[in-house]
Amino acid sequence: SYGVSINIERLYHVLNESDPEVVYKEKVPCPEPFNFMGIRANGDIYPCCNWDINDPLASLAQGSYSVDEILNIWRGKRWRDLRKSIIEDRYPEICKKCMQNFTRPFYDVVTG
Repeated sequence: SYGVSINIERLYHVLNESDPEVVYKEKVPCPEPFNFMGIRANGDIYPCCNWDINDPLASLAQGSYSVDEILNIWRGKRWRDLRKSIIEDRYPEICKKCMQNFTRPFYDVVTG
């Protein structure tokens, strides 16, 4: 034993959607724009892997990127505005297509 216990009966009900009270129902803010930055080979920068590739939050000139350039983008207005909108529960439209879908309660996601 690794000190982990699992209530199999409860897990069964959760997986079979028969006991909604045991499923997490609160909204969870998306953590991606707070701890992730994706940079494509062409220099386009995105806040998550689900973001529309035709709408990067920023772009860098191809070649070597300086830490200062990346920090300026990370701290820049578009990134700050995105974080603020997530904190205020005003997600961009693209977030509705996210596989993790932090825009609605987990129970709604698993029950369709």
